[in-house]
Amino acid sequence: MRPNIAKLGDGSSTLPLWVLAPPYSGPGRPVHVCSSADRDTDVTPGGVLVVRSCDPALQWDQFVESVPRIRARHPAAPLVLQLPGDITPEAVHLARRAGRLRIRAVVVDGEPIEATLRRILPRPENLADDVIEWLTLRGLRLNGKLAPLIRDIVHLAPRHARICALLKAIHETSDSTRALFARRRLPPPGEWLHAARALHAVLGLQADPELSVSRLAHHFDHADHSALSRQVFRCFGDRPTVLRQWLGWEGLLNRWLQAKRVRFPPPVSGSP
Repeated sequence: MRPNIAKLGDGSSTLPLWVLAPPYSGPGRPVHVCSSADRDTDVTPGGVLVVRSCDPALQWDQFVESVPRIRARHPAAPLVLQLPGDITPEAVHLARRAGRLRIRAVVVDGEPIEATLRRILPRPENLADDVIEWLTLRGLRLNGKLAPLIRDIVHLAPRHARICALLKAIHETSDSTRALFARRRLPPPGEWLHAARALHAVLGLQADPELSVSRLAHHFDHADHSALSRQVFRCFGDRPTVLRQWLGWEGLLNRWLQAKRVRFPPPVSGSP
């Protein structure tokens, strides 16, 4: 049975594109996206984009052309591939190649999509590398030392509550790092650490519906669940109990960057 998700209404993609909003079940709604500089103006917060493969044997070139543009147009939503219910060797081959395009998960028509996505989206294999690729896709220039620094902050965030300790661990100085981020008009490294720790925490809650906020707060060396809740709210604008219902990290990081007024180049006009 096909999941109840709403078809994306801009007609600009050569692939069938759908949007699925939390709680990732029931009827969705059409989303009409124009070719303006605004991104995700009609995509529900926490939404997941689903691209449906009708003919896996013939569609790889279409995926290569369209998927990067879809992701650039809708950066706040993870992209998921849905395959037909009758699994063919061509469908298996397409699924194995999907990761090259940063498609976050593969689901099969007829299976319980929410359970499948909750098993996959909160558990990226390499969150730090994914974040760097995503920022680059959005047009940030992460040349020189900037990309390795952000990657290290995201990767090491669960182990360090203070930026000075993290920078010492990677043999960087606080003054030079702050100056580098300031020159690029980016939030200071300490704020990246707060956001990365909050991001890891929310992904932990998404992955385990039974995990309590108090237990997670202890894991991240917070005094109590209220301290973790405040940090998540400062970064992402909602409490952990709300954001654990979302799936994926892109929408969370997008919210934080918007709140910090980080400026990105507009997507290419006419892209999906």
